[in-house]
Amino acid sequence: TVIIGVIIPLLAYHVRFASNTFNKIKAPIPPISIGIFFLLNWCILTLIPAPADSLNEFQQQSIRTYSSAQQLENAYVHAWTTFQAAPEIFEFIASFIMLHICIFYYKTKNEFPC
Repeated sequence: TVIIGVIIPLLAYHVRFASNTFNKIKAPIPPISIGIFFLLNWCILTLIPAPADSLNEFQQQSIRTYSSAQQLENAYVHAWTTFQAAPEIFEFIASFIMLHICIFYYKTKNEFPC
């Protein structure tokens, strides 16, 4: 997705050889403004702590904190669903951006005869 949304448009608009190659094969190039959202989405995801690290840290704290097994299990279920939310939201936003690129390709299909 980063290749289609960011790298190909950057190459097509700034590297003469890549631009000539894409013109020769008549490849549609999505606007870089759509691809920037991939980078923004990825940056936001990297600011959120990794689920595995957060779960390991949570495990060390919860063993000392919770006395009964049921409390510990409930805490694990809550932590797992909380820490896994960020990657799921990232995947949804990435697929939504890909949908916009597909709509762009559909709207400009007559401009790029293949």
